[in-house]
Amino acid sequence: MRIRATAVPEGHSVVNGTVTVDSGKSDDIRSIEPVSCRAEIDRIQSRIQIRLFYQGKAELVCARCLESFSLPVDGEMTVIATFTSKQGIHLIDDEEYGGECIDRENHEIDLSAMVRDELLTTLPMMPLCSEQCAGIRSPERASVAEIDPRWNALRKLKS
Repeated sequence: MRIRATAVPEGHSVVNGTVTVDSGKSDDIRSIEPVSCRAEIDRIQSRIQIRLFYQGKAELVCARCLESFSLPVDGEMTVIATFTSKQGIHLIDDEEYGGECIDRENHEIDLSAMVRDELLTTLPMMPLCSEQCAGIRSPERASVAEIDPRWNALRKLKS
């Protein structure tokens, strides 16, 4: 989701959009649906404040049973920028993103990296499909039909 500073009118405005979030190389995160975003933008002279609300779903792997499950994610963040025609656009507290969120040629703020960071920090470190999750089902608890047929040779050795 990109916000073009030159197109933001003076006063209050609302922009809706989506952000595609790359889950990276995490084993716990299978995928993240495109995240719906609503940006409430307030511009007073050269100062632009963006209050961003996001909402989506992440498909995670349970840390106990290793099954996939869907987890709703939502949150909000605030971004403050300044824009002048001579100096261009600058984020307040830009050190965290190192300028990667600013397209200085087109005077745009790309919120994708910020949304990704915010969303990934809201996900649990040990995702659980439920608090009552019993963990990986052992072969004794699983029915014979659910056991992977590649284990048959070992089962024959055991008996």
